[in-house]
Amino acid sequence: LKSSRFTEVRRILNPAEGLCATEGHPAMATDSNLERAVGANSSEFRHLRPLLITDEEKNNPIPIGPEDLSHGRLENGMHYFVRSCKKPAARAALALAVSVGSVAEADDCERGVAHILEHLAFNATAKYENHDIVRFLESIGAAFGACQNAYTSADETVYEMLVPIDKPGLLEQALEVLAQFAGHIRVSPADLEKERGPVLEEWRAGKTAQGRAQEAYWKSLFEDSVYADRLPIGLETTIRGCTADTVRNFYSRCYLPEHMAIVIAGDFSSDGRDPYCGGLTGVEAALRRTLGRVISPPRVWPSDGGTDVLKDAEPIVVQSRPPPRGSAAPPGFAPHSVPRIVCFTDREQQGSNVLIGCKHPREPLSTAEAFKQHIAADLFCSALNRRLFRLSRSPCPPWWDACAALEDPCASCRLWVLTASCEVAGAAVATETLLLEAARARMHGFTPRELSIARAKMLADFEQHFIERHQTHAEDLRDEYLRHFLKGEFVCGREYEARLAKAMLAAVTDADVVAVSSRFKPECSCVVKVAEHKQSVTEVGLRAVLRRVEDLESRGEISPPSADNELEELVPAALAPSIQAEIVARKVFPALGVTELRLGNGLRVTVMRTPHLDDQILVGGWAYGGVSQLLTDPRGSDAAVRAGGVSGFGDAGEGLFGSISRILLGTWAHKSIYAEAMCAMFLAGELGWFGRPPEELSDVMAGKRVDLSPTVGAFSRSIGGDVSPEYLEEALQLVYLLFMQRTDASDEELVRSVKQMTVESIRARMRDPQSRFSSVARFLNYACHGSFGRRALSQYFQSLSIADVRQVAASSAVAFHDACFASPAEWHLLLVGALPEAEATDPSAGISGCDGKVEHLVTQWLGGITARDAPAATGTDWSSIPGAPPFNPPLPAKAVVPLATGFPLRPAYARVRAPMVDDQAQVQISLPLLIERDERGSAATESLWVALLSRVLERRLLRELRFRSGNVYSVAVREAYSTEPPGQQTRNIRGDLVVAFSCDPADIVRLTEVALSVIATVQHEPGPAAAEDLQTALEVETRNWENAQQENGHWIDQISKYYQSPLFTECQGDLDEIHRQTEGHRVAHLAAATADGLKDAALRVLHADAVGRNSPYTVVTLVPARPLWHWRRFLLFDAITDVVATSHRQDHALLLGVIALSAGVAVCSRYLRRPAR
Repeated sequence: LKSSRFTEVRRILNPAEGLCATEGHPAMATDSNLERAVGANSSEFRHLRPLLITDEEKNNPIPIGPEDLSHGRLENGMHYFVRSCKKPAARAALALAVSVGSVAEADDCERGVAHILEHLAFNATAKYENHDIVRFLESIGAAFGACQNAYTSADETVYEMLVPIDKPGLLEQALEVLAQFAGHIRVSPADLEKERGPVLEEWRAGKTAQGRAQEAYWKSLFEDSVYADRLPIGLETTIRGCTADTVRNFYSRCYLPEHMAIVIAGDFSSDGRDPYCGGLTGVEAALRRTLGRVISPPRVWPSDGGTDVLKDAEPIVVQSRPPPRGSAAPPGFAPHSVPRIVCFTDREQQGSNVLIGCKHPREPLSTAEAFKQHIAADLFCSALNRRLFRLSRSPCPPWWDACAALEDPCASCRLWVLTASCEVAGAAVATETLLLEAARARMHGFTPRELSIARAKMLADFEQHFIERHQTHAEDLRDEYLRHFLKGEFVCGREYEARLAKAMLAAVTDADVVAVSSRFKPECSCVVKVAEHKQSVTEVGLRAVLRRVEDLESRGEISPPSADNELEELVPAALAPSIQAEIVARKVFPALGVTELRLGNGLRVTVMRTPHLDDQILVGGWAYGGVSQLLTDPRGSDAAVRAGGVSGFGDAGEGLFGSISRILLGTWAHKSIYAEAMCAMFLAGELGWFGRPPEELSDVMAGKRVDLSPTVGAFSRSIGGDVSPEYLEEALQLVYLLFMQRTDASDEELVRSVKQMTVESIRARMRDPQSRFSSVARFLNYACHGSFGRRALSQYFQSLSIADVRQVAASSAVAFHDACFASPAEWHLLLVGALPEAEATDPSAGISGCDGKVEHLVTQWLGGITARDAPAATGTDWSSIPGAPPFNPPLPAKAVVPLATGFPLRPAYARVRAPMVDDQAQVQISLPLLIERDERGSAATESLWVALLSRVLERRLLRELRFRSGNVYSVAVREAYSTEPPGQQTRNIRGDLVVAFSCDPADIVRLTEVALSVIATVQHEPGPAAAEDLQTALEVETRNWENAQQENGHWIDQISKYYQSPLFTECQGDLDEIHRQTEGHRVAHLAAATADGLKDAALRVLHADAVGRNSPYTVVTLVPARPLWHWRRFLLFDAITDVVATSHRQDHALLLGVIALSAGVAVCSRYLRRPAR
């Protein structure tokens, strides 16, 4: 349970990711206006009759469904569930669930074996060897990667995959893979040795401040229970030293068919007419041919591992087998009346956090009565969270963010949680306030308004669930049946569930909701955890807080909650549009089903109706011009930036006079302006984007499924959100208010609180080794080259300092925000999704394929936006600053200022040493990309080559570093173009190809050299292996594209790219033609791609010798800092090595370091041998 508000503020401190608006205060989703019947789907839900359930029936198990579900047990006792669904098309989501996890490990020598076995499954089985399973998944375009295909928890192990089924035999092959997992995993000493490294790296990755805090809390939570010592990752000693016999014994003892279930949800018909699977009947037959043959106990491999022939092993005598789920309770729930206190201190801890958890026995969610109690609990948490949020907005708030929630940490326990993120040394106050609010709810309950808001939100969730019942994703449907098997949750079909939900929500009384508060009492097996950077509270102090709240409650001295203000309309009559701009131009693109409107106020609106989700319309909008317009060239020349000569493998600077003038005359004043712009969006979000504080807006919007937020980035400003078709008008009203209302920065206490939260985020960042690592990487990759060898980093890539934040004038910052949304003529808005469909007889259907009501709403609210004058700010006057919005006339794409960046001219190494509690190491290798545009100004071909190059390189690195060397858990390769403004057609595109992985600090030098050697192969070794890698990359690219086309997010991105494409001018703005050419080019390019073509592309987009001795690339490594008394640090050996390694290869650095150390030792020895006078 992480604090969204405290986490979000850190996003302004890493500007390389752009300025992002906070997600902590969206215009809340969900709805309560039951009288409003607009839209067939909503109307259908509201006329849906609740189920009639008698008192005798409410405790009976809810029947599994729906009717088209095929389920049962195979002959060997394995459960199966098969369900048809249409999304995504021609895909099936599969899972093998084993109701056995780490809690079934017998003793310390097995701690971690359940997780190791999960890893071994992908290594080799009776039918597949040497990670052939991984190759099979990749060859059919299925995803494979860290945490994507399997997981192990305390109570279960689950293997998952999403596979295409549009070719004969693919589904049965995937089922055969699961059958191998169920009964034929090969466990030989050689296999185990190969997999120890990746498991150790996964164990090492969890040794962060958050991971250590979670482990301490877990042990306290389950003290006196077997769970306390059964974290799934296990012990380092077990990972390093367990034997193959130990793993085989666990496999044979626990992987029994009666403990397993196979779940399949996919696009196959119920009548058996689909050509590749044979419908539900065909799938069942394939199940019996594959999973039905799994025997008990599973067949295992001989202990010597020296033969490739599978033999039947003698059954292992098991004294105590874990029972199948449902036949007996899991390891016992251990209640305790005395609260347990965990005061956790860690020097890497990010912020101060409080977590209060009250344990109760977990009851399966399988009856109507259990569902009713679950609804009551959710209503309580929703109502309490509203109070906690409003407290975070008060003067001198007790926390930055807080929430109440339910968790199921294990099969036998349900945790009722109160959590908060607070300021340093504020843990005691936050703990006391959390307990007081829970006690206040017990004593005084909730107001009718609080409960009506909570009910409205829940009802809207049920409504959305029902509306999209035929568009449920196969993976979501699969997960429902997994929870049914593993946790006993009911699954009855969306329509039946909607009727049941309406009945149970109506049956929950206000008293039922208030009764939930008794679950949060400290005597209810309570565990309190405080995690801090420096200890500010002790166990004695926290127990005193618990007693003080208990005394106040027993004496009845806790006051009732304060009264709320009355709700107002979202747009009061005084703020309603006084004029409405008419539609002055209209273009229809029938092939895409897109219509473009131009309003009289200059705003352009493009709408596209799609069938993908019946309860979703995505809102997107952009205007050129962001914070890059305010930046000066860090080398001293603004003109160089605006002329475009700012990025390359090394650019000359302005000279000494220009640098001195820049420093003396403009640096500090411009930095304060830039800091105000960087803080503008977060400050405005906390004060209220839409003209009123977030806590008021959330109440006004309670029950309306509308989520909308603005953003200011490096090169543009944008609006994004997700709304229900029924509440499209409210979404457009919010856009109207964003442009027409000014942000009020007069609340000094709130501004002070936001600044303090930001300052603490900066301090937390300074303690974070990852932040230090990222800062060095940014400097090395993006700093410009100036005179005298000086390198300077653009302000955009620099993190704000505490002094910067404290000097920000709130009035100036929000004035910048208001100026960004002052001129509608700069903006282009997109609406993509389930727009109402026009009737054939509707004469007002002005938008192709959409109801005329949409056009009316567009003209009423978006047409009502008028350009505002620049506000008279008490601080910075943005209207007088060149490059600050609003831009009048609108800024064209070619005038957007790119970021000033450079790249080292030769190999550059940087080693970051950071103090760590547990040793970790990370490597980031960056290579500069240069993508040349073709004669039409398009870079589509080269961009596709780069995407394929990234996939091929990632596959090779994973194969070499994990599957062959067994030293890393995962490898990520990505291409980044964060310094390139969109829509510019004259500049070549510059970017970075980044390779990142973590490893053992002792292996960092060797693995870096291995990674560099693998990178070199993409330019010099095509061969058969390259052809196989390319074919896999093409298959993954094709399958991902097919899946993406079934999502609204894909289409809103594509339409945006079409408007910014070089083809837009050439095709005279014809989106249909742009789409035809773009898609045709993509398909033709993928069809013609060859291994030689990939090699040639790698030579073009990368340096001719990408990782050669004199080539431009960077290597940044993060390693633990040694203590002061370590001999390497005491004799400055590490310091000498790190300095030399910044510019040379590591082997050279070691050599020079040894030479320097030897010279120092020789001088000291000579001095000591001198005779005393």
